[in-house]
Amino acid sequence: MGAAAATLGVGLSLLPNIANAESATDSNTTDVRPMLTCNPGGMVDNKNTAPPPTGVYGAAWMNCDRPFPNTPIVVQVTLTRNGAEVGYGKDECYNAKSCYTTTDYVSNPNGSQRWCARVHTHLSGWGEWNRTFCSNY
Repeated sequence: MGAAAATLGVGLSLLPNIANAESATDSNTTDVRPMLTCNPGGMVDNKNTAPPPTGVYGAAWMNCDRPFPNTPIVVQVTLTRNGAEVGYGKDECYNAKSCYTTTDYVSNPNGSQRWCARVHTHLSGWGEWNRTFCSNY
């Protein structure tokens, strides 16, 4: 594989329907669920060595410390070249602790191009995370 762009795996403590809360209680509800720790991340990379396929692709993932029944982990990634969308991937994983998706490989024309992977992950009712990773290939 070519040089990987920035990758990120940060721990997030997610609470039900509460953005940036510090405890697992919400004054508007009696539903108290334990905190959930998830590690979302993403990357853009240029695979320019054999075997095929080769090209640039984007990836997104989310790993959590435990699954929640009937609450899907959703991961999406949009690949852009010089600002234009050239690839997309999405997956919804039910009753899972982790979920991962990639775009298809996109051929890399000659000359330096600005490639970005826009990553969106969320756990319905718990929280979401957005980040863009870019590199020149």
